Amino acid sequence: MACLVKCGRSCNVTEVAEACHVDFSVVARHLRALATAGLVEARKEGRAVLYRARCAEFCERLRELIAAIEEWCPNMGTATGGDCCCAAPLAPQRSKSAAPRRKTTTRKEPRR
Repeated sequence: MACLVKCGRSCNVTEVAEACHVDFSVVARHLRALATAGLVEARKEGRAVLYRARCAEFCERLRELIAAIEEWCPNMGTATGGDCCCAAPLAPQRSKSAAPRRKTTTRKEPRR
């Protein structure tokens, strides 16, 4: 994304990969994901796909992210708290030796 923003023009995957020193396939995959998210514009020109940063949309998403962090981050002093989405209590784990082992049997097909 930084390479596209700095360049200021539409670039194909090869140009971005060379400028960023990243493998072509990685750049192609990330640019497709950014296009799906609406952060870059993809335009087909012949056999090449040209990508251009959508800076206004990107800046707006960053503002939303910053606002969310400021709202929820306890270190900021402005956190509103609430239930943590990842603080669900874990079920107690049994050790393998504590659980009784079940005997497994295989079913045999009836003879014909």
